[in-house]
Amino acid sequence: MADNARDAEDSRESEPLAGGEGFGLEAYLERQHAEFANGPTMAELLARADRRRACGMGVSRDSIVRIQRELRDEGERV
Repeated sequence: MADNARDAEDSRESEPLAGGEGFGLEAYLERQHAEFANGPTMAELLARADRRRACGMGVSRDSIVRIQRELRDEGERV
């Protein structure tokens, strides 16, 4: 019986979705790669963050530390 269940699971992984795409791990990873392949590089993301900080749009390091400490302290009280 366990073998039959495994065979059924294996066959489902290669079945196409309604749109013709598979839903196994490999198909999922291919879709993720296609989605992110043309996205910004890490260097571009960091440069964008630097520009935002320079314009005052970012969150200061002190604010981040303060919020983290508040959340930690709140968690300790619970």
